[in-house]
Amino acid sequence: MAADPELAEASDRQQGLERFFNELTPRLEAARTVERVLDRQLARQFNAFDYLRPDELRLSKMIGGLRLAGRAKKSTKGGAGA
Repeated sequence: MAADPELAEASDRQQGLERFFNELTPRLEAARTVERVLDRQLARQFNAFDYLRPDELRLSKMIGGLRLAGRAKKSTKGGAGA
C-alpha cells in the first residue's frame, strides 16, 4: 500500500515545527533571564514622568522654562566674550 504524499508532507512539517520550538524554548528562557537581570540593574522600564503625571499644559511650561534657561546661558556666554 502506497503512503499518502500529503500525509507524509504534513508529518514532516509538524516534525520540523516541533524541532523549531524545542530549540527555541531554551533560548527564550535565557532571553527572559537576561531581560530580568538587566531590568533589575539598569531600571530600563523606569520613567519619572509615570510618577509626576504631568498634563499637556504643565509639560509645555516645563519645556518652555528649559528653553528660556538655555537662551539665558547662551546670552550670558555671548555677553561675557564681547
